[in-house]
Amino acid sequence: MRLPHSGLPAQETAKNFPIPLHSLPWPVPNQSEMPIFPYSSCICSFPRFRQKYNKFKLGNQEKRMDKNRMENPKIFLYFDIASYWGHCMEIKDKLRGFEPFLFRRDTSPKISKEDRLSEFIPGEEMRTPSGACYLAHTEFPGNHIHGSVELCSVFGIHPEVYGWTSKDPRFSTVDLNHLVFIDTETTGLAGGTGTVPFLVGMGWFEGNVFRIEQFFMRDYHEERPLLSAVKDRLANASALVSFNGKAFDLYLLRTRFILSRMPFEITLPHLDLLFTARRIWKYRLNECTLCRLEQEILGFSRETDVPSTLIPSLYFDYLRSRNAQIIAPIFQHNVLDILSLVSLTSFCGQAYAFPKQCLTHPLDLIGIGQSFLALSRYREAVECFQKALSLELPKDIRKAVLIRLGFALKHLGEWENMLRVWEHVIQEAPDCYLAYEEIAKYHEHRSRNIPKAIEVVEQALSQLERGPSSWTQNVMRNQFLYRMERLKRKLSPRQWESIDLFHQEYER
Repeated sequence: MRLPHSGLPAQETAKNFPIPLHSLPWPVPNQSEMPIFPYSSCICSFPRFRQKYNKFKLGNQEKRMDKNRMENPKIFLYFDIASYWGHCMEIKDKLRGFEPFLFRRDTSPKISKEDRLSEFIPGEEMRTPSGACYLAHTEFPGNHIHGSVELCSVFGIHPEVYGWTSKDPRFSTVDLNHLVFIDTETTGLAGGTGTVPFLVGMGWFEGNVFRIEQFFMRDYHEERPLLSAVKDRLANASALVSFNGKAFDLYLLRTRFILSRMPFEITLPHLDLLFTARRIWKYRLNECTLCRLEQEILGFSRETDVPSTLIPSLYFDYLRSRNAQIIAPIFQHNVLDILSLVSLTSFCGQAYAFPKQCLTHPLDLIGIGQSFLALSRYREAVECFQKALSLELPKDIRKAVLIRLGFALKHLGEWENMLRVWEHVIQEAPDCYLAYEEIAKYHEHRSRNIPKAIEVVEQALSQLERGPSSWTQNVMRNQFLYRMERLKRKLSPRQWESIDLFHQEYER
């Protein structure tokens, strides 16, 4: 039997072949099954032969092929077989033929993943409609103290206060017994479609016990079971608590649900403690990371904890080695994160409910007072600002707090107290033109003392004349001149006689 194009008997060609014919990724056909095809089909279907083919091709003249074929039968046998199967096989059959070469199976005895994980991480395999994933669980008593806060102290705060911390009024009707604390560990910190949450930890209270369940993805094919388990747990949740969850954790989970074609939308009330912490401690702490808050606020220090930046690389090492001891610190890191969420939630609730008792640093009182201003809770803001002013503050910060206090009193309608605050601002900072403006407004609209209002405007214009000339100063000067003209028109004849205004002329 002779193979087409080769010009040599099949047995002789096989002897000179570099590898056995039976080990090729496609079967060798019989002579009766092999029609003659042009070599271009082989080159198009199998690009790896292109370089060898071009070595014997001169100026695209295929008439030299017969001679080259006789001189190099080993190479052209590849072309003959590949040309035949390139035309006679479906694409999926071609790919299936390469499978033994691309995916060589390891015949060594396998140890089940569950057994190796359970040696270092207590838990078991969890079955879901989408498959199986690993479930680790941990329990803590309700009176467990993490840092300086008991876990069960979360229930000592009214849900309405948590509505202030989250800026979500739906929290006022939340059942705290079904509050879920969630934290994820991912394959990266950049986010996007290439980042996968391989560990999702969720904690909640069951009576006097705080239970933490961690859903672990032992390999990428277990992502759907993990998401299915998370979906089932969130079905009974009344609200969520996370740290940067609005911008990362929940956003990433929503993306993975979409990519996995699993319909699920997270619409629960959500308390993101990162934003709450920044509102309270941004003036005192340079950064509001969870570890920094644990050290400075909760009084808790992680001595032997894996850094967050190393977690993705540790998971990749586990996927390669299947050594469960590598990822055991990741589970402990996730447990500490969830416990810190519970303690920080309780501390933030107490800070909003009892700010003067819980917060002692003046910068913390300023931060939460400003948060109360944003919530239109002016009485609480006034108390926080007054407590901060009773402590030592730098001059520039003290001026800013007095201004905020003046506006808070204005919203409350405490005009006399407001007037004293603005006058105190002028004493400490004579160049604060906002104080002159607010005092002039008070005398014009509240006390109806137009001459006094004109006197305040004159003081402001006098201060502007002594200050350096700038675009801002010119704008303020024009505003005060306009106010002066309006106040003059409101004067009665008797008031004109009681005040000498003729020597006050200002150029626009």
